Amino acid sequence: MCHSLVILLVVILTSSVVSACVNETAVVKKTVITPVDSSIDEIGIRLLSTDVSVGMNRLAFGLIEKGKGPIKDTPVSLNIFYLDGDNPNEAIDVLVPKYVEWPSGKTGVYTTNVNFKEKGRWGLGIVIDSNDGVRTASALIEVSATSTAPFAGSIAPYSNTKSLTLENPIESITSDPNPYLPLYKLTLQQALDSTLPSVVVFATPAYCVTATCGPQLEIIKDLHRSHNESINFIHIETYENPQDIRGNLSNGIISTAVKEWNLPSEPWTFLINSEGIVVERYEGLVTTEEILDVLPSLR
Repeated sequence: MCHSLVILLVVILTSSVVSACVNETAVVKKTVITPVDSSIDEIGIRLLSTDVSVGMNRLAFGLIEKGKGPIKDTPVSLNIFYLDGDNPNEAIDVLVPKYVEWPSGKTGVYTTNVNFKEKGRWGLGIVIDSNDGVRTASALIEVSATSTAPFAGSIAPYSNTKSLTLENPIESITSDPNPYLPLYKLTLQQALDSTLPSVVVFATPAYCVTATCGPQLEIIKDLHRSHNESINFIHIETYENPQDIRGNLSNGIISTAVKEWNLPSEPWTFLINSEGIVVERYEGLVTTEEILDVLPSLR
């Protein structure tokens, strides 16, 4: 059993990530590994996925180099290790994450789908192939037996949410300083009862800890403009009383829907088919392109 401070770092012998023009794929060669203390890493991994459980997970992470800042759009490979298994030093899988630029254009994250087959401690070994040569980084991730939030294949919770009415003015149902009224036309129950699939985003634009709620909501607004005839789009505010917060989060009351959906962070976006089944979910910011890739499967 490895100590908690000792995790797996990939050591390159003959490793490279080669970008290919065909299908925008990449080839990753064989690597070997050695346990090291993560404190020596010059590159930090910022994990943006907090609700990770057994099964397929969308893993999102940022790479930050000490003294220089984020590493953007650089070829990387991701080595997966099961630290609680019989062979913790042996990579179970090698994946090629995709760099996804955020709307601001100033930064972005790397994303990939990882199938964690057992609960417990897993190691992430990152191989970075940049102009400065091949470098490495590592991180430890705890995988739970079950997901906290609704997962792909589960039934979307039938929560009672607010819609825009005389009794519920816009300032009482969203903290968005530039609210887009069509996102508040339906309650969640009305959307789930309809014959259309739904895109549901939980976010608090004015009070978001991660500063990604506003950009996420802008993406949903744009998607509504081009797909509103075939898909329901709903924004659910994280707080029950955004009009009472006034810059002091201690005044905020977490909405009932957020509690019923067991959301541990913000924002969250769920793609739900016409039968009320979650097809895909995204913790943190998800781009237009990522959502568009899944929309055809909702019908």
